Parts: sequence; C-alpha cells; structure tokens
Amino acid sequence: MPVALLDSQFKTLEEPTPDEHPIVVDVVARPAEIVAEIMHCLQKRQSGSSSTEATLQGAGVTGASKGER
Repeated sequence: MPVALLDSQFKTLEEPTPDEHPIVVDVVARPAEIVAEIMHCLQKRQSGSSSTEATLQGAGVTGASKGER
C-alpha cells in the first residue's frame, strides 16, 4: 500500500463493536510482553474462561483508542 494512503486508512478506521470480541492492548510494553498478553487472552478464550472482551492492561495496544483490538 502506498504511504500516501495511510492517512486516509486511519481516518476511516472504526472501533470494533463488542460483538466482534476485540482484544485491546496497551503498546507501552515491550513487543514480547504484548505478544505474551495477547496469547494469554486468546488461550483464555479458547478454554472458554474469558469474557467477550479481554482488556490487556499494562501492555499498551489500544487500536484507535483505549479499547480492545
């Protein structure tokens, strides 16, 4: 994708809805910690022990804003 299109892509980015079951993480942590937290949430979902929305705190991925992505 050309770099010139990046701005328009971010402008049209929509927050996920709860029925999409997003995973939102904070990107402040190191990449390995972020991945570990995402993997943990996915494993909880697979085992059926997580809620429909898993918030990853302290790691930092927020998508467009604070929320699960």
